[in-house]
Amino acid sequence: MGLGKWWITHGPGSPGSVAKAMAMAYSQLKAYYPTASQDELLLATLRSRYSEGEIDNATANKIVKDSKGRLAELTYQVIILEIPAASGAMLNAPDVYGKMLEVIDEVTTKFAPEHKQGPIMSKVDEGLRMLQIFVESAGGSIEPVRHLLRRNHSEVTSKVETALLEELRYTVVNGFFHCAARNITFTDLSRIKKFYGRTLEENYPEASPTFMKLARTYWTFKVILIECIPDPSVCVNLLQDIEIDFAGVFFPTPGISPPKELREKTMRTLIEQSGANLDVEDYIRGNFYLR
Repeated sequence: MGLGKWWITHGPGSPGSVAKAMAMAYSQLKAYYPTASQDELLLATLRSRYSEGEIDNATANKIVKDSKGRLAELTYQVIILEIPAASGAMLNAPDVYGKMLEVIDEVTTKFAPEHKQGPIMSKVDEGLRMLQIFVESAGGSIEPVRHLLRRNHSEVTSKVETALLEELRYTVVNGFFHCAARNITFTDLSRIKKFYGRTLEENYPEASPTFMKLARTYWTFKVILIECIPDPSVCVNLLQDIEIDFAGVFFPTPGISPPKELREKTMRTLIEQSGANLDVEDYIRGNFYLR
């Protein structure tokens, strides 16, 4: 076992130690409450880790929902909440990221063998999950191109495949606005502060409600996308390209963005063309980046 994996497994406050504590708590709860549902057990496992009031009901329920019935996935989400290194640069190193997921699976299986589960969602599967939400929100489906999205992006060379991906890109951008209109987020909002140091409310104190809707969808999407990079799949690379283009207009980096007048015109056009139920005037009026 290399030094990196040893620390991830056994180090103080390491992902492995968190996984062990979670698995043992789950196993005990399973023995005490054999008729409890899987979600009930996962929620109780999560609650057992925190003092009363330390985690609110909405956050706890969202974490359990995002875990999709898997103890390992619940553990992964707890690690992201508790270990700053795991939610930042560490996960951008594919070897460290892979070792961490491997350790979580190994420890969970060892200390909670009664919990039959699949592996933690891979980067491409996480990308496909988000892509599917965007596309379905805009009234489309990824099924005709799902096989293509799993391939290595360097293998896509035909004009037909390139055209399919361009069409999908258009649908995903529309999906951003439909997701925002429906208040869809891709992870817990508290993780934005863990990644970037401030909440959205702190970063955009005078923003309008419509602007904040789009901000919540975009920034929770970006948090998950960061965890998916790097990955050679068509899916993740497509999402990365879309994020760069979308951010350039709607959440630009100061000093390198297009002129304000051009961005406002583009924003209006894209939101209106999407057909999403968003108040364009409210969005423009309370837009931090147009001041």
